[in-house]
Amino acid sequence: MFCMVREYDQIEGRFDPNYYRPDFVTIGQTFAKSVYDLERLGKHITDIRYGASVENSYVDSPHGVPLLRITDLKRNEIDLSDVAKLDPALREEIGIAYVREGDLLISRSGTIGIVAVVPREADGFAYGSFMIRFRVNTELLDPHYTSIICNLPYGQSYFERNTIGALQRNITIPTIKALEISVPPLQRQREIVTVMQAVCAQRDMKLQDADRTLDEIDTLIMKSLGVSVPALRRKRTYVASYSEFRGRLDPVFYLPRFTQAITAIEQATYPPKPLRSFIKSISGGATPLGADYPSEGVPFLRIQNIRPGGIDLSEVKFISEETHAAMSRSKLQPLDVLMTITGRVGTCAVVPPDFGEGNINQHIVRMAVRPGVNPHFISEVLNSPIGHYQTERGTTGTTRIALDYPTVLSIRIPMPPLEEQGRLAQQVTSMRSGIDRLVQEAHEIVEQAKGKVEAMILGQE
Repeated sequence: MFCMVREYDQIEGRFDPNYYRPDFVTIGQTFAKSVYDLERLGKHITDIRYGASVENSYVDSPHGVPLLRITDLKRNEIDLSDVAKLDPALREEIGIAYVREGDLLISRSGTIGIVAVVPREADGFAYGSFMIRFRVNTELLDPHYTSIICNLPYGQSYFERNTIGALQRNITIPTIKALEISVPPLQRQREIVTVMQAVCAQRDMKLQDADRTLDEIDTLIMKSLGVSVPALRRKRTYVASYSEFRGRLDPVFYLPRFTQAITAIEQATYPPKPLRSFIKSISGGATPLGADYPSEGVPFLRIQNIRPGGIDLSEVKFISEETHAAMSRSKLQPLDVLMTITGRVGTCAVVPPDFGEGNINQHIVRMAVRPGVNPHFISEVLNSPIGHYQTERGTTGTTRIALDYPTVLSIRIPMPPLEEQGRLAQQVTSMRSGIDRLVQEAHEIVEQAKGKVEAMILGQE
């Protein structure tokens, strides 16, 4: 139970108890000891604006407008590996919501307070409504230094402390401007940036090794099941004959990369069958009315808790025992296969036998497999290109893509004998353990560096 006691003269204009959490107060007091001047970030901001609120009309065209989404935003960097493109007709709606090299972007809802500097490669890209873009006076403040201090525990606790809203927590432009930061001389700022960039380079080497292992997993699964998908070139124009008609009229469904992949899956060593052949039951969850999550209780899984091959409880929410009992259809059972069906569709994991009680929201489905089927095998095939081609093809919707239950159950899976399923699943599980170890090492490299960087920012090193 959380208990907060605060004297009246310590009230700072906010009456919500979360604002006065001791850890928030303590970390603010630490930065107050900086030998450098603490100045409001707004003093150095030359321009700041909310992103564009436009319909997600994504196109597969070189003439589309590149759009930075909140999913592209990482701490101190922007991932440009999968940038979406908007219909050029939306340029008027986008207005002036474009970025320049050296601008800073910050997530204002969802995972709040992620900050990164726009690289040269993203100059001129549009940015979405869940982000705020701001520019600083580079004669006094280095953008990369600004990003670093915002992403440190000090900056993150500030943003978390100053969120507003009940159902959709967010931060505002005035909140960003009010952040007090330590402002050492510009040369010192650049030294801090150099240290952090060297640390990030070490981290990236670990993560690149992890990515290579992920590719090896895909290759292993495809080769073991005898699925050989040819190198597929994205075509801007194509023709689908009437004989290919499958009840869907949207052209994306008939993209050559999908139709060729489906053909390859049908030619697998083991004849594929629809997922419904291997599933006893399927059900989804719901978000409790008001989404008032207690600080402890029954783990309540959301999309961010489902990662390929595993359940991540680092940002898990909880629901009460009463709510859990009322959501009986979506109670987790040992060895259920979980799949995300909105947003980041098609990511799967298996509920461990010792997981205990748990539940899911409406963006995830739980599937109980039939006897004679290895749930880990099902999960890993769905996480492989075999599953991804089919889930990506089967999505519907524009503002928020989703998979419906019939589409999920129609996914075709080559099914080897149970012994082969177990062998393949065990191999992949071992490889994922190696990936987890590399990711953990990458995380520790950054965490260990934060103390040194923080000391430099405060002038203590």
